[in-house]
Order: sequence, then structure tokens, then C-alpha cells
Amino acid sequence: MIRVLFFCEFGIRNGGENSLLAVLPRLRELDIEPVIAVPSPSELARQLRTLDVKTVTWDPQSCKDHQNSVDQRREMIQQLIEAVNPLLVHANSLSMSRLCGPVASQLGVASLGHLRDMMNLSRQAIDDLNHHQRLLAVSEATRDWYQQRGVDSHRLHVLYNGVDLEQFFPQPASGTLQQQLGLPEDAPILGGIGQIALRKGWEILLEAMEQVRKQFPQVHLVIVGERHAEKQEVIDYHRQLIESASGPELQGHVHFLGRRDDVASLLRQWTMLVHPARQEPLGRVLLEAAASGCPVVATDVGGTREIFPGPEDGGMLVASESPGQMANAICQLLAAPQVCHSLGQAGRRRAGDCFGVRKSADRLVQHFREVSKDSPQKGS
Repeated sequence: MIRVLFFCEFGIRNGGENSLLAVLPRLRELDIEPVIAVPSPSELARQLRTLDVKTVTWDPQSCKDHQNSVDQRREMIQQLIEAVNPLLVHANSLSMSRLCGPVASQLGVASLGHLRDMMNLSRQAIDDLNHHQRLLAVSEATRDWYQQRGVDSHRLHVLYNGVDLEQFFPQPASGTLQQQLGLPEDAPILGGIGQIALRKGWEILLEAMEQVRKQFPQVHLVIVGERHAEKQEVIDYHRQLIESASGPELQGHVHFLGRRDDVASLLRQWTMLVHPARQEPLGRVLLEAAASGCPVVATDVGGTREIFPGPEDGGMLVASESPGQMANAICQLLAAPQVCHSLGQAGRRRAGDCFGVRKSADRLVQHFREVSKDSPQKGS
């Protein structure tokens, strides 16, 4: 049994947290004993308890505004590692990888960092990452991004996120979402999922939606996601989106649904998923849409082309910052329902062949076993 201490910075459930939750049942089948350091009480902690996964509580945000916050958080990490005595440390995000790397190295505990974002980093941040034995990038694009910025190439490995093919699966739309929103039964529904943040490009989608409605006035758009950031620019951005959606061209045709726990069901109700992100290491929602047989129109950024190498793989890719191209792709699919359906079927095949959660979990365990060979800790 290999005890692995996972560090999660936040208690909310975004892509990285959901990717971790997806693999945990399989990890335990393969003799991994996960222990999750997580803020509590929180949504993530509650879900971990539902899965009967051991947790330890920590609150890295409690000292984020202090002058020596990095040192204080690393002291907290050291105390948890010494208390749990893991064989391995797994930092579940870029920020956690930066914090955990030097601590685990100093303690002589083997560690891995998960790179789920693509961000420019200082020289010091790169040095922090290079303390890990391995860094798991969620796509080739993410790996190349960090290699070009100075991360040691021999530490970088690609590990695609996995999607639960039994939770996300195709099924004929029931029309329940149209009923919930008070829409005609045959109203096409475009869906988008993600945080309300500038990098998600929602204003591009709203502009594309205005163009789409000139040809398909009956179409509706639903956006699932919340704004977590409290920066003024993000607050202003959120307000501008709501104002745009309330304008004469879109009024009554854009629906902000906020946080939803029924994403798997929603994906089966939508005509297609539209993903306008400006950057995307490997969009989890794209994998979930593909597995659900939901056709995808997405920007060709980051690792998205690794999910959809061609239109025969379930997705139509368009240039970033191009509402015209996005609108054209959406209209092509709305005008050809059979093509749209075939695209969804191709996505399901692609997800099953390449992105199943068992395959991802098995590969993660392989990394754990290979790295743990060099760990002096007992962890059992």
C-alpha cells in the first residue's frame, strides 16, 4: 500500500478537483492510500467524505495576506507531511506544486506536481517546480509551455485527465431543460461551462450568439459557472456580461444558471457545447461533453486539439478571439442536425478510446510506483 498525501489549495470543485475526485476510487483499487489535505468545511471536503476518503484539514488561505505567507504555508505543509508520513506527496495544482516542491525535497519525501494551468512564472517559481521528481502536465501543450520556460524537461510527463464514461454518456434529450426555462420544446440550446473569468472568453461567445440569432432566432444559450475571483476587473467583467446578455439582440435568450450539480444531465440536453476559452491546458468540460455525445465548438487553444485532432473526433475548432468563426461553426451545425449528431457520436468514440478515467488513474499509479522507488519514507 502506497500512502499518498494530496494537497488541495481550495475547497471548491473546479476542473482540477473534479479530476482528482474522478480517479480516487480506482486508486484505492490499485493499493494507493490517498490522504487529502483540504480546507474544511468545504464542498470538496464533503464530497471526499462521501467517497470515504481520509482527509486532513488545513487552511492555506488563512495566511495569504501576511507578509511571509509563503513561508507560513510551507511550514503548514511540513507539519502535515510529518504528521501523515506519506511515501509520496502529490501537489494537485500549479500553486500547490510551487509550495510543496521545496518542502518535500528538504524532508526527503518523493513528490509529484500536477500542472493544470498555463501561466508565466518567475525564475524562482520555476526553481520551486524543479524540486519535484516529476511534474505531470495535463497535455503536450502544457508540457511544452513549461519546458520552454525553464522547467527541467526530464521531470515533465504528460498525463491526460480522465472522464468517467459511466457518469457521462449519450442519451436522447428529454426536453426537461426547455421545460425548466419555459422554452419551446424544439428550441436549440447552446451550452457553456466554466468560471466567470476573462480567460474563459464569454464575451466572445455572446458576440457570436448575436450573429447566430440572425439566422436562427429561436436559439438559446445557457452558461453554467460562477465567479470566484473578487478582483474588481473580474467583478466588472461579470457585470458587463450580464448587461450584454440583457441587450436587445440577446434579451431572453441567454440564461446564467450559476453552479449546477447536474452537468452530466445538462450535457445530454444541449444541442452542442460551445467553449470560447482564450487558453485551455486540457478542458475537463470538453472531455465530459465528448463522453456525453454532445457536439463541441471550441477555440483552438492549448491542449484542445489533442482532444479533437480533427472534426471526425467530435469537435469543430475555431480561432481564438474570433466571434465570426465561432458563429459560422455554430450555424453550420444548427443547419445540419445529422452532421451535428454524427459529431457527437465521434466525440463519444474519441473519449472512450483515449480519455477514460481508468486509463488515466492507471497511468497515475504507474507514476506513483516509479517515483516511490526512490523515496526513503515508509508511508505504510
